[in-house]
Amino acid sequence: MRVSLGRGPAIKELFVIPRQLRCRATLLPLVAAACHQGGQRSLLAAHVAGCYQFAQLDGRPLRSASGFWMAPVRLDTTLVPVDSDNGYTVRAGYYSVTTLARIPATAAIDTAIFRTGWEILLLDTVLVTRSTGLAGQAIRLQPRARDFAGVAFWFNDVVDSTRQPQLDSVLAKRVSCPHDT
Repeated sequence: MRVSLGRGPAIKELFVIPRQLRCRATLLPLVAAACHQGGQRSLLAAHVAGCYQFAQLDGRPLRSASGFWMAPVRLDTTLVPVDSDNGYTVRAGYYSVTTLARIPATAAIDTAIFRTGWEILLLDTVLVTRSTGLAGQAIRLQPRARDFAGVAFWFNDVVDSTRQPQLDSVLAKRVSCPHDT
């Protein structure tokens, strides 16, 4: 089963909805609203925005040829363009992610070809995506006190039976943002 996140490539078998729940998909907004009204706090972009150090649970940084995840990244509330049928468009609720790492010139192409952004899904999930349009990663995070924890799914739409999707458990620890100069 291929499931699309609403932009870019479809991701295979990451967020599979069981057959018995598919017919109930139209009820999801109503259920989400009921949960919110039931006292569950929903995330707000202004509260999520800030700097985070992303790492695997063993403390190693997430993989990137350029070292994008070596230093903290800033989840900003600046809107960024997303792919659409008519080229790039700005979509409300899809925000900028920038690395605070100094990317060496020899690795700059890795960062230049990837589009990185974040958005809030439903009430309590942050989705960070970093994609070339063919390959990349989708990171689903949920709040854990001041931080976030979740799963990074690495995908590649190139047809190659030797490549298997990779999953990593992730911790996004809130850190102080350096002052802008």
